[in-house]
Amino acid sequence: MSYLDLEDKKEDTTTNNTNKNLIYTVDSEDNSLELLELSDETILVNGIIYVPIEDVKKVFNVNFRVNGQSVYINDLNSLFARAKAFVESNGKGKISTIYENVRALVDNYVIFENSNKKYGVISLDTGEQVLSSKYSKIIYMQNIEEFFVYTDETVGVIDKDGLNTIIEPTKYDSLTVLDEINKLYLAKEKGKYGVLDKQGKIVVPVAYSSIGMKSIKSYDEFEINNTETDDLLDSKYIVVLDDTKLGLYNLTGERILNAQYEDFGYVASESDKKAKIKSTLIIPKKVGIYGIIIKQKGYYGIFDLKNQTVAIPCSFSKIYEKTEGGKSDYYLEFGNDVIPLSEYINENFEVEQENDDTYDESQEESNHEKENSNNEDVENNDNNREDSDNNDSQNESKDDDDFAYSQSDNKNSNYEDDNN
Repeated sequence: MSYLDLEDKKEDTTTNNTNKNLIYTVDSEDNSLELLELSDETILVNGIIYVPIEDVKKVFNVNFRVNGQSVYINDLNSLFARAKAFVESNGKGKISTIYENVRALVDNYVIFENSNKKYGVISLDTGEQVLSSKYSKIIYMQNIEEFFVYTDETVGVIDKDGLNTIIEPTKYDSLTVLDEINKLYLAKEKGKYGVLDKQGKIVVPVAYSSIGMKSIKSYDEFEINNTETDDLLDSKYIVVLDDTKLGLYNLTGERILNAQYEDFGYVASESDKKAKIKSTLIIPKKVGIYGIIIKQKGYYGIFDLKNQTVAIPCSFSKIYEKTEGGKSDYYLEFGNDVIPLSEYINENFEVEQENDDTYDESQEESNHEKENSNNEDVENNDNNREDSDNNDSQNESKDDDDFAYSQSDNKNSNYEDDNN
């Protein structure tokens, strides 16, 4: 495997901490970022990032060829000049100057506008027309190697060879890439949002007010270092907002948390910050629960992401991370009581033993059939505890044995009773 260094690209390119086969690069002139999946790992040596030579064109937006000890490089300016001459000499009209479309030249595609102001695509390799000139706009998505094609009112997706229409341009008002790695698309129709997969099939119904991490009210308050994208929760879950309530789906389209929570995460106040308390969204597995903080009726609980159940009902006034002496711990607060989360878990739950530290997502899926049927019941029990008038509408029950964490001796009942 050959590598080329990125010393001159350091201001524009950032490697991802969790996967060395991923790299962030500038997506457009507004300095937004996209995620590229490289053919092999990046290497960091003495402050210089090296990428596989096969991926140089993706990262630098250049074409190059090697002849002996010589390397011939064509940057976007030279590629644009050659493509412009080609289009004009063949009477196709004029070349698109949209930045994303200029980058298509790296993959030997030229997007042109004809005299009727309609757009099409030509292959520079063969001279053949890849997409006929009938669209009101075309945008090339280099990171997923697909064309977004627009009519006057709708948008669709076609593969780079022009042979496979992934999403027909007849239904959706807008489409964007939600997740490059899994090829998920965020679709909008009549003011509502949903998610489609790489075959154009619906993953999340087009029925939500908002989708993505920014649906969380104070998303910008949280330090999230272990996600590959701002659009997914911990790279594995899709956040949905139904009017004013949040819920969760997994990447295969299973709803794992009903949209009934007013927010996710605890946002630290100014006095909290002075006390070294951080705004906290994710509870890491090392604490004893791999989960997300949920908020309902002003109180906080924890949804167990692995076992897909409400492990700790929304009974606490605060749940947060606090750093002292260089060490971080997690705490629950109720009134004047401050309880270490790990201590609370040890005293109130029988924690499943893990053979290793690897999170097995296939096991998550096998657990889901059992847990998903119980999930709504756990949430309903929490609502019943806080508002007895809802008993008629939430009347299913759930045995404690169905919890991945089973409560022992009802040791947490004092906290719940005080909240009623």
